[in-house]
Amino acid sequence: MGLRIIKRCLWKAIAPKASIRLHVPDKITVHHQGGEEGYPNIHQIPCFDGNATIRMLQKHDIYAKGLMDISVHFIISPNGVIYEGRNMNRTGAHTKSNHDGNIGIKFIGNFNIEKPTENQLNSFHELMMFINKQYPLIKFPKALYSHKEFNFTSCPGKYLHDIIMKIKYGGIPLEIKK
Repeated sequence: MGLRIIKRCLWKAIAPKASIRLHVPDKITVHHQGGEEGYPNIHQIPCFDGNATIRMLQKHDIYAKGLMDISVHFIISPNGVIYEGRNMNRTGAHTKSNHDGNIGIKFIGNFNIEKPTENQLNSFHELMMFINKQYPLIKFPKALYSHKEFNFTSCPGKYLHDIIMKIKYGGIPLEIKK
């Protein structure tokens, strides 16, 4: 398939509201879109609408959460297309009290009730290799985290959390070439 990253200008991102602090990534945290508050059982994969969904996520982070920009560095769509969020060298806003050095990746879906698509998992693998080329000091797979490892949350959902733990602890190989 090959890594395909949709740049911010192509999904028509809003410019950050202010300058965002630089950081040097040393870990990656995985998130899911999840269910909306009050509606935890909404299936998000069939609702995905390309650029419009990514713009909606950014607007929610800026206007509802009061952030400077979209909270994560990458978003992986159900068809495996990856969308660029914040620049990887800028601090994210996705894991309370653990933003410094932390690259945030959000999968579209509610993985408490849905399972990640094969395309998403393949793109995730390719994205890990891409990130490792940019930041070879990130120690894979030990530097890979599920959001719930840092905060009291159900994110990234039980199905995706299980996959991340299997990658991290050797149940599923993530072949990163050093």
